Amino acid sequence: MAPALLSSIVKALRHAGEDVAIPWSSLSGRPSTCDASFVNGIENAPIVLVAVTYRLPDGSQRVDQVQMDRTPDSWVVDNVLYEGGGNLRFRLAEL
Repeated sequence: MAPALLSSIVKALRHAGEDVAIPWSSLSGRPSTCDASFVNGIENAPIVLVAVTYRLPDGSQRVDQVQMDRTPDSWVVDNVLYEGGGNLRFRLAEL
């Protein structure tokens, strides 16, 4: 399951285009490229961390980690852990 999940994430990121903001990321800018890779690398793990690397046009980059949990039928995003500290759950709680 995990390789298919990563493949679908990478496909979605590549089709996002250069002028698309990623609302759940830690970046305020719009990345020019994104790439995803597994952090824990275990195919049958119940929790998978996917590192999403954003590169901005100025050459800087940021890496956020998407925590995905396996359900009996699919995967769900549990949280996004930001490279600079904090996470999506805390950001949503502040709204």
